[in-house]
Amino acid sequence: MTRTGPRTTHRWTTTVGVALLPLVLLLGGCGQGTGTAAPGGPATAAASGDPTTAPGGDGMDSTDGTGSTDGTDSTGPAQEPDGTTVPTGEVAPLPVPSGLPGGAPLPPDPAGADLTLVVGPPGAQQPPVTLVCDWTAGAASGTHPQAAQACADLRAAVTAGDPFAPVAPDAMCTQQYGGDAVVEVTGAVLAADGAPVDVAAVYTLTDGCETRRFTAMGAVLAPYRGSV
Repeated sequence: MTRTGPRTTHRWTTTVGVALLPLVLLLGGCGQGTGTAAPGGPATAAASGDPTTAPGGDGMDSTDGTGSTDGTDSTGPAQEPDGTTVPTGEVAPLPVPSGLPGGAPLPPDPAGADLTLVVGPPGAQQPPVTLVCDWTAGAASGTHPQAAQACADLRAAVTAGDPFAPVAPDAMCTQQYGGDAVVEVTGAVLAADGAPVDVAAVYTLTDGCETRRFTAMGAVLAPYRGSV
């Protein structure tokens, strides 16, 4: 007598089990690669492949729980030495110096001219002479003996050009000697365009070009033409 029923049922069950075996193995491999919990227990850091995940599961360094080994947040805003906070990603502006070295304030721009004249050669110089001109108010002051006329002549010379420029090295000059006068002029003056210009010039009478340059300053230098 043939028992066809049980044999057929057993054969069908075996076939289904063999067909599902690759699927089970595939699902098991995916669970191990992604670090998800497998049927056997919870996922671990080694199974997930994430070096930042500690057994605690919070992703932080176990030293202080902030992600920093020294207890400080390395991504926070920076601070300047004076305590001011600089937003992250911005560069603190450099301090702008004000005044002269040592904290002295910058001198104000002259209203016309503010000059100091030192008469005489080195080693035999006379006391400095000052000349202050206010071209807006038409005022002149200082220890210059002809301050008012000197300011007027200086303004005319500045309007005509640059009376403080030295003689050009290639200038053709006569060898006419005009005297031993030497005057050093320093200070500041308003140029023809109204901008303040620093002055540092020396005037002599050693040849025709230097004499012409000396004379162009008018009353500014006239009192010292014969000085030694």
